[in-house]
Amino acid sequence: MFLAFFSTGSLSLECFNAFDTVANPWLQTLLPVYFTMFDTNLDGKLTGSDVSPLGVLVTYVSFLIMGADIGNDYVITLPEFNVFLNTTPYQSNQVLKNALLLSFQNLDRNGDQSLSYLDIFLINR
Repeated sequence: MFLAFFSTGSLSLECFNAFDTVANPWLQTLLPVYFTMFDTNLDGKLTGSDVSPLGVLVTYVSFLIMGADIGNDYVITLPEFNVFLNTTPYQSNQVLKNALLLSFQNLDRNGDQSLSYLDIFLINR
């Protein structure tokens, strides 16, 4: 799903719901709800213009959990993120690294080359 978004620039509800076939009933119920929360302009697809506080929070917390905050200060700087991308044992290839870097840049709402709680509240640049 992540690679589909960054290769086409959008993610349809049908693609998003494809995960229903492998998910448990609880997750099947939540996927359409999550899609609606992330589709902030309600056009039926997720694009780079769909940036909600929830979307920024979920991605930011995901990066924290994956270990991107090398300094353990709850701020993920671009240099930290680049180190993370180049050293993490579970990164697979350059396409995925580029997609993650693009995510970082899209979520850096204030353009300070870092992700923090502040970016969650800055919807418009």
